[in-house]
Amino acid sequence: MDFIELPREIFPSKIHNEQHRIVIKQPIFKNRRSIERTNKMKMIRPFFHFLLLIFICIISSCLEDDVPSQLVNTCGEPVEISPTKYEAGHVDPMRMNSVFIVDDCLLIDYSGGGFSGDTWELELVDSGNPPQTLMPTRKLRLIFRDSEDGEALIEKSAIFDVRDLRLTHSDFVLLQIAVLQSESGSNSEAILSLKYEY
Repeated sequence: MDFIELPREIFPSKIHNEQHRIVIKQPIFKNRRSIERTNKMKMIRPFFHFLLLIFICIISSCLEDDVPSQLVNTCGEPVEISPTKYEAGHVDPMRMNSVFIVDDCLLIDYSGGGFSGDTWELELVDSGNPPQTLMPTRKLRLIFRDSEDGEALIEKSAIFDVRDLRLTHSDFVLLQIAVLQSESGSNSEAILSLKYEY
């Protein structure tokens, strides 16, 4: 919308004084074809944005596929395969709250006595010798070290990468995890069994 400023002389002096100006809005009509072209562009623009978004997603996916799998590790510590550590047995008791597998990650929620749990150490050790059973199996042990003398009940969580436990002749393996449990003032070994599919 354009504006045209008119000189004060064309208006009666009773209507205007020297300090006022009147501006008359004069609409300038656009060509009908130009208006139709503008409306079409407004309708097409969201479609182009959608195509651009799809293109960016495809490019991002290709770039992720080019990254070596060993560099893409969303889990925590890898499982240590050590017959020596496995046979050495447990160190300190712990209380297992929950354990489950998501993709290639073993998630553990546990608790124990201490001050803060900052000095705790938790290792997942494989025996290195899969037993010859009908169902593919790996034998593991959770080794917990607690050097804190506090009696406060501390709860923590840990994540382990279990991809190294895969067996070539099967698409799944049964994980048998030995844990030294502390329940009601007494310690006993418990075996947790989880099916890991890959």
